[in-house]
Amino acid sequence: MFFIESDKNVYEQKATSFLNGYQKIRRLSNEEINLIPEAGASIYIFYLGIQAKRFDWSNIFFTENYLKMYVERIKNWIEYSERNNNTKN
Repeated sequence: MFFIESDKNVYEQKATSFLNGYQKIRRLSNEEINLIPEAGASIYIFYLGIQAKRFDWSNIFFTENYLKMYVERIKNWIEYSERNNNTKN
């Protein structure tokens, strides 16, 4: 959702709404909530590893430009999360 929603205020509203709805079913500790940014980055890194393992030379999409774009997305998520987390603490 972070990469799809260009308006980060709308993203924050949606993320908060999702988290509130989720916690009606299963409560999360503050520690678990604080780990969400790292977990998100980890999932993207894990998925990139899967793409690399499944890469064969016929895949025209797994290119240097794709890797740069993908890594930049991970960096953007981490930077945004750090800024956002610092303003909440």
